[in-house]
Amino acid sequence: MPTPASPNPTSSHPVACLQRCPDYSPVAVSAAVRRALEALPETEALARPGRRVLLKPNIVNPRSPDQVVCTAPEVLRAVAEFFHEAGCALLVADQPTYARPDQSDEVFHVPG
Repeated sequence: MPTPASPNPTSSHPVACLQRCPDYSPVAVSAAVRRALEALPETEALARPGRRVLLKPNIVNPRSPDQVVCTAPEVLRAVAEFFHEAGCALLVADQPTYARPDQSDEVFHVPG
């Protein structure tokens, strides 16, 4: 059982939760992400119907997932599915600061 960094849901301190994930298969990633989110005390307050959630995948430049420069697509997908299932309205957005303006489509397409 993971232990969140802060057991107090009203704490203003950062909270984190780590989970083992044997590989990047969608099933394994989804299960690990779900366990992590469910272990965090803040998740219940955030994952409510109608809540607007912004997911920022940290896309910095057009690199494939195997080059590990941004959030793995499987992780982003699992987090999005978790909040979507909770009835949240999702927006995935980023501002790739290292990419040139003419690379915008590529920056979001190449990582997956």
